[in-house]
Amino acid sequence: MTIPITILFHADNSLIEKLAPSFNGKTGMLLLKGLLFVSILVIAACNIRTALAVIFIVPLAIFFNLKFQKTSYSIKSYLFVFLVLSVLITALLAFLYKKDSSTGRLLIWKVALTEQPVDVIFGGGYEYFEHHYNVIQGRYFARENVNPNSKEAKLAGNVTYAYNEFVEVYINYGLIGLLFCISLIFFVIKAYYSNYDSSNTLLHISFYVLLSVFIQSFVSYPFSMLGSKIVFVSFLALFISEIEKSNKVIIILSKSWMITLQISLMFIVGWATWNLVENASALSAWKTADDNMKRNNQVDNAMNVLQLQYPTLYSNGPFLVYYGRCLFLNGQYDLAIEILNQAKGYSSDPIVYYTLGQSYSFLNDRKNSELNFNLAINMTPNRLYPRYLLMQHFIRNKDNKMAVYTANSILNIEDKITSSATLEIKEIAKHYIHVNNLK
Repeated sequence: MTIPITILFHADNSLIEKLAPSFNGKTGMLLLKGLLFVSILVIAACNIRTALAVIFIVPLAIFFNLKFQKTSYSIKSYLFVFLVLSVLITALLAFLYKKDSSTGRLLIWKVALTEQPVDVIFGGGYEYFEHHYNVIQGRYFARENVNPNSKEAKLAGNVTYAYNEFVEVYINYGLIGLLFCISLIFFVIKAYYSNYDSSNTLLHISFYVLLSVFIQSFVSYPFSMLGSKIVFVSFLALFISEIEKSNKVIIILSKSWMITLQISLMFIVGWATWNLVENASALSAWKTADDNMKRNNQVDNAMNVLQLQYPTLYSNGPFLVYYGRCLFLNGQYDLAIEILNQAKGYSSDPIVYYTLGQSYSFLNDRKNSELNFNLAINMTPNRLYPRYLLMQHFIRNKDNKMAVYTANSILNIEDKITSSATLEIKEIAKHYIHVNNLK
């Protein structure tokens, strides 16, 4: 959508005729306006705040740039203040539009930044946030001794993205990674204004597409989506290409360097393709096994398939969680603990921890069982299921006092969303308390 907006502001009929020779300039511009109108309708129907903000901010930025180049210094300062105020008002409206969702994102940023990464300078490493955030959240709530009915507790969920690329980069790669991101933004902005040319439409298109991605990066996770990554890299390459043309920069490599580069790229592409095909095959086999287990209850067959795919998917978090859960349900508690402890390095899903709690419980290891149950509870304090499993653990160990205490904590929780599952859990807890009161 950014592309048609930019062309509408910067292009004339002659450019339209070059891009689409089968249309005359007037017809092409009319079709472009129609495409833009349809794009706006589709985005509005999808009800995505980030996209709606982009619809407003990008045209505003284009208008600002066009006016900025043609006005006096005193007017430029007023334009800049107007732009800043407009962006702040847009951000406030986007926040209020879905307040609970926005507050939930603020909670994620607060927790992530409160709990410092392993190394402030270099961060925790690749995908550290995705693999460990829920554990950090659990420790935060445990330290704060949060009320499960508080606003923060109700907003907490199973989080895999920071909804802010800069926070996620800081957690993963520390201040070094954050400095690189800021430097890239600074380079793009400085290069654009240093080489500003109202007639260079491709430069404007690439700049505003990059600007759109940067805007999304503050409140979403564009670099975790393949499509957004491809768009960003492609338009960054186009932007650099247009800057090089403006500065008449020509990079010439020797023949030997070109051959070395080509061979290296072929090797990398070949290796990546092989890995992708192997992983796709393993994921397909996993999906088939899951379907067979759900439809036909073919547990043994599914377990054999999971065991065969393990050497390929040994670092796939969701696979390890699923495999560990299946091993537990199949009564293979020791092996389930081994796989789930491995899964901790690739996933912080609460399922990992409450399944570990169940596995240790059936092996009569109360210390490790309760440690994992409590961590799962602290990750999402308002969720009933981990507390229900802890209650069952105490009942299994004939610890009626702690079982009643946990059952009461279940009944005291206000449901964020009432469902048949939450009603059933509360009914079981109520029944257990009633039975114990009769003894």
